[in-house]
Amino acid sequence: MKQTSVFVQIGSRENNPIKGAISTLAEASGGVIVSQLVNDQEIEADIAVVDSVERALLAIKETERTIVLLAHSSKVQETESRAFAARYPTRVKTGSLLVSDVDDNFVVTLMASVANKAQQEVSL
Repeated sequence: MKQTSVFVQIGSRENNPIKGAISTLAEASGGVIVSQLVNDQEIEADIAVVDSVERALLAIKETERTIVLLAHSSKVQETESRAFAARYPTRVKTGSLLVSDVDDNFVVTLMASVANKAQQEVSL
């Protein structure tokens, strides 16, 4: 069974603790972390985790099937993220890094996305 590949681009620091936590969560959910959105063999990551609309747009433009998870941590970012996701409803999901509401919780969104992608691979 193929593992779900997850590319994480959060913050600008290499040793970003939030990026580390998201990577650990993705791996614990059954995913494998990859260092490139699209590798040298032109294979896309199954999921891209980003923290800005600009990064999400770049991921959409550079890939054809990658699911983009757009994390937000403020009301302003939430509004922008939701508006962007509405433009790409089959490819972009949003979630808050800070709220505990299950419907908008980034952790729940990430775990469900990794599981759903793995399940899709099995049914193919």
